[in-house]
Amino acid sequence: MDLFFRKTEVWKTTWKFRLGLAILLVVCFFMTRGFISEKLAESLVYPGDVEASDAVIIENFDTNYLLFEETAKLVKAGQVGRVYVPVPFNRSRTGPNRVDQEFAEVMCRISRIEGGCELIPFLEIEPIRLNAAQQVKTFLQDKEIHSITIVSSVFSSKRSWLVFKSVFESTGVKVYCLPVFSERNPGNWTESWHGIQEVFMEFGKLWYYRLAVL
Repeated sequence: MDLFFRKTEVWKTTWKFRLGLAILLVVCFFMTRGFISEKLAESLVYPGDVEASDAVIIENFDTNYLLFEETAKLVKAGQVGRVYVPVPFNRSRTGPNRVDQEFAEVMCRISRIEGGCELIPFLEIEPIRLNAAQQVKTFLQDKEIHSITIVSSVFSSKRSWLVFKSVFESTGVKVYCLPVFSERNPGNWTESWHGIQEVFMEFGKLWYYRLAVL
């Protein structure tokens, strides 16, 4: 009979066990969600220190006056030298886009950055951060710059650092990053829809760059 039939034992969980496991998982999630959400946001933030550098690159991809304000503090403290702001080319590619140029100049003036800012026109080609970083490298290659600090919004700071570090790796230029905090930070981003949207978008972009771009 063993040649044609085999008796096996099948173990099945009861509905009480499955219900209890589900409740346990839900309880664990709510007990640790603050820790998990904070660690998720912290994974987007540049983890290193900021040291004195020859130049600052203000990431002017999105409107954020705080980036200029923090840069002014670095310059005043003597931690950086020249200040550069990447701005998109105009349609004819003969110079920076007038609107972006005016905005950058106003922000530099209002934030009182000593010595002012020098604009770096770049072509907006996807992926924008990578192509902007490559064009910044080309622009700076004859400037005798050995270290740069990228000033970036807090949740995009790690991605920005990885991009510029990858682009400048062959040049020997050291790359630092200054994460600029606003009203949203790793401890409170879940309290608003905009915070949730920003963190999850940046999380997706970070891993897209890690897996498909860099």
